[in-house]
Amino acid sequence: WRLRIIPWIPTLRLMIVFGALVTAIPILIHPTRENMLALLGASVLAIGFSFKDLINSLVGGVFTVFEGTYRVGDWVNIGDDYGEIMKIGFRAIMLRTVDDTEIIIPHGKIWTNAIKNATSGKPDLMCNISFYTNTKHSASKARSILLNVAKGHPLLTHENMTKITVKE
Repeated sequence: WRLRIIPWIPTLRLMIVFGALVTAIPILIHPTRENMLALLGASVLAIGFSFKDLINSLVGGVFTVFEGTYRVGDWVNIGDDYGEIMKIGFRAIMLRTVDDTEIIIPHGKIWTNAIKNATSGKPDLMCNISFYTNTKHSASKARSILLNVAKGHPLLTHENMTKITVKE
């Protein structure tokens, strides 16, 4: 039962503080129309400033959905973070890096950074791999073995096979 109650503690604290304010304000301030309007205006201003970043991220998410700048499955570089987009929400995107770390980036942060999209919605990604062989070994045999390994990948198509280059 403890695990069901603990998440509700911050909400309970907020309700207690709100109830105390609602009780104390009429005692401290005479509830005239001007006082209540001034208090309401100050409250709206404070709430607006506190939700500024959230609203910025929500607006960024709406623009992202409509513009289609990046999609789930794209490999992107945002600031110092590089990874595959796993989820696009209205508030943030979730990246999974090469070392399998999940990073949540709010859309508001993305607006201020350049986005480098490596795939742009295509199912392929350029991969540069350097292999070095001993001069005594046959480079053509190593090339043949590496091509056979590459052909076994499920996402490799005939079109992608023509893009494979080997420099000897």
